[in-house]
Amino acid sequence: MLDCAGQRPINLGGARKRDVYIAGFFPFGHHVPESHIGRGVMPSVKLAVDHINEDRIVLRNYRLHMWWNDTEYSYFYNILVQL
Repeated sequence: MLDCAGQRPINLGGARKRDVYIAGFFPFGHHVPESHIGRGVMPSVKLAVDHINEDRIVLRNYRLHMWWNDTEYSYFYNILVQL
């Protein structure tokens, strides 16, 4: 699993916030034709997480994080890589 690197740091103003983690499962590998969907959605999801963390009302005492994983798995690609 990979973390969502590139999230902007947030100024906590001395207050401690609790961390909340969500999981994102996206097709991402370049070897699968449908992976353009996951690569296209990822910037929007990162932006949404940043907007939620910057809002002073939504999840007020929490800091949202996203862990994501590539869900595309090609059995035939895996065999070719091993050859």
